[in-house]
Order: sequence, then C-alpha cells, then structure tokens
Amino acid sequence: MYQGAAEKSGQFIYSIILEIHRNPELVDIINRPMGMIYAVGQLLGRYQAEGILQQEHFLHAVAGLIGPLIATNMIQGTALGVPIPPIDLQNYVANYLNGRLQP
Repeated sequence: MYQGAAEKSGQFIYSIILEIHRNPELVDIINRPMGMIYAVGQLLGRYQAEGILQQEHFLHAVAGLIGPLIATNMIQGTALGVPIPPIDLQNYVANYLNGRLQP
C-alpha cells in the first residue's frame, strides 16, 4: 500500500507535507496519504492493544516504520549516479516489528 503510493507519487506527497504548514489550503490534497498513515497506525495500535507490540503513540510507531522508507525514496530521487537497491519490504517490516515486540 505505502510503497506503491511512494513509488507513484512520493515526491509530490513529500512536497505537500513540507508545504502544508505554510499553505493550509493544501490540506484536502493530503487526506488520502494521511488516511494510509492512520490505517497503518490503527493496525499497529491493535497489535499494541493485544500486547504484541510495545506501547507508544500510534503516530510515533508509524513514523518509525515509514520514516526510513521516506528517507530512502527521497535519497533515490536525488542520488544521481548512485545505485540504491530496492528495499526488501517483507524483511524490512519483519525487522521493524521484531524490534518493537513486547519484552
């Protein structure tokens, strides 16, 4: 879900996120990407409520998950001539979740 959106329109979404505070009229444009973020947050929140994952604010959990993906996509868009291999999303998500398991 996220990776497909990032590949299709990531740079646009990142630009809107950066501009939203200066241009609040852009808020309608960001609703769909934010909906995806909230959906992921709800899923992580469910795992927290079930005692599987450590408790943290759902937006912090989402930021921890997608932050490195956003950074990688932004670097790929600017790293001219530097090949960056694609992220193995299954492995990436497994590592993220394993790092947040309840002790």
